[in-house]
Amino acid sequence: MGDRRGRKAIFDRAVPWLRQRRVLLPALEPLTRLVGRVVGQAHLRLWETLLGLVTAEQAVLLLGLVEVPEGDRISALERLRREPTGDTTATLVKALGRVAEVAGIGLGGVDLSVVPQRRVVDLARVGMTANATSLRQRQPYAKRVATLLATIDVSGGQGHRRRSGAIRRGDDD
Repeated sequence: MGDRRGRKAIFDRAVPWLRQRRVLLPALEPLTRLVGRVVGQAHLRLWETLLGLVTAEQAVLLLGLVEVPEGDRISALERLRREPTGDTTATLVKALGRVAEVAGIGLGGVDLSVVPQRRVVDLARVGMTANATSLRQRQPYAKRVATLLATIDVSGGQGHRRRSGAIRRGDDD
């Protein structure tokens, strides 16, 4: 996803830059490791920044979205990820209900403007496609909370309103 394009772009720009300055590398492997380390550090800063924007209670609410309640077959996040489709009034009512459910999570006061919108959208894209089990267990705490926060922010359209005063779709920032 965005991570691969970012690493490739950094690498593709670094090689000519180093050659122009006559920097000798024993192989491309050290540069590959350096780019990976820098990208990893940038991701960690992003996750920690987003984690710092929410309270402990809000983090618990976000993490609860990936839990499957007893008697249900899917998590709340899975329900929110499924956008209603169609052109009927019933579909519109479902869509408005979904917006109300996202707003009811209680993250409307969290301002993500300290993070570039493109990074939030990229992280939300991960949250919209990731397996709920991996979001529940396999990821570091800061990454799980940050991913869920970005997913809820973008799926509710709130990040776009904060930036421009209107809802816009896409990642043109």
